[in-house]
Amino acid sequence: MIVKHLTEEKARQEERIFLDYLENKKLLLAVSDDETIGYRVPETDTITVSRLPNRFQYYLFEDVELETMNNLENKVGQILDNQSKILWWFRNKASKGKGWYEIQGWKEHKIRPDFVAAKKKGKDGFEILYVIESKGEHLSGNPDTQYKKSVLELMTEQRRKKKLCTYHQRKLPFETINEEAEFYLVEEGKEYDTLKKLMR
Repeated sequence: MIVKHLTEEKARQEERIFLDYLENKKLLLAVSDDETIGYRVPETDTITVSRLPNRFQYYLFEDVELETMNNLENKVGQILDNQSKILWWFRNKASKGKGWYEIQGWKEHKIRPDFVAAKKKGKDGFEILYVIESKGEHLSGNPDTQYKKSVLELMTEQRRKKKLCTYHQRKLPFETINEEAEFYLVEEGKEYDTLKKLMR
């Protein structure tokens, strides 16, 4: 019981310090082209050859590892692919770690969202980037899911309050860095409605 109490208290203090740092600008949510602190989508993806053909039209890479996707991930992928405003999307390699997108919240372990999707503007312009974590119905109320949801909502809130910073390393006149990004947790059973709303 003492260990449980101390663990919970440690988590509460970590969150309080994190939010305090964010409020006092000691910690910033930023978009950067600096390779040491920024993130860039990998140019290639290595997958295991599968007998299943890639049925997705707007998947960013040439092929996708369908056999490693669970039912919910398959469903989310198909819903994204069917949207008229989808520009491209890809499955973030949560298990592969290095080189793929991850978020450091106030807890020790990083959050590795399941999907990254770009919504288009007009014919083929870019409007906004969505970072999506999908969770099965049986996990929707557990502490880990609630933590991830809190972090993702906080990041979206920072962007909406225009507190998202941009750091340029290479000052080229034609280069722009995307700072239009929002972060969502999509629960099983609500995936269609949630994604449809984001893509309308």
